Amino acid sequence: LDAPPDHINVHIREGNILAMHGGDAMTTQAARKTPFHLLVVMSSSGPSSAELFLDDGVEVEMGAEGGKWTLVKFSAGVGEKSMTITSGVVNGEFASSQNWIIEKITILGLAIAVKMHEFIVETSAGRRNGDVYNIRSRNDEKGGFVVTEISTLKLPIGQNFKIYLHFQGGMKYQNPTKCN
Repeated sequence: LDAPPDHINVHIREGNILAMHGGDAMTTQAARKTPFHLLVVMSSSGPSSAELFLDDGVEVEMGAEGGKWTLVKFSAGVGEKSMTITSGVVNGEFASSQNWIIEKITILGLAIAVKMHEFIVETSAGRRNGDVYNIRSRNDEKGGFVVTEISTLKLPIGQNFKIYLHFQGGMKYQNPTKCN
């Protein structure tokens, strides 16, 4: 696939969640200062998932108790009229000390007919409805599925969260890799 010299093509399989840094950072040090963006690719055969290990890039022993690291396990699943995205955090104190946040989540694989009825985010700080977030859905260029973007999240990556999306009518999965 054609791409400019400063861009990398990324292919992602259904059922996976990819954590990326936002912005145009060209070094690891600069990237660590940018917010995270999650790409959630839904699957017809079960939940989507990922694990993200974050550390200081210096400490030699990974995963030592009380060390400078955080492990985040992401999961996303679809029901008939709803979808959830959750995180489970181990040693979240390190990520919290770095002020790392998830700024945006992009969801691929929801059907065109889906209309969002309610959006709720639960964290240790409480429960907030979707009125404070920027939520946008659009058809992909080929019209086979919906791309849903949730931005202005500012979710601390060092804290557990649960996102609920409730839809009007029935929910249908559309495999983004099978679209015309």
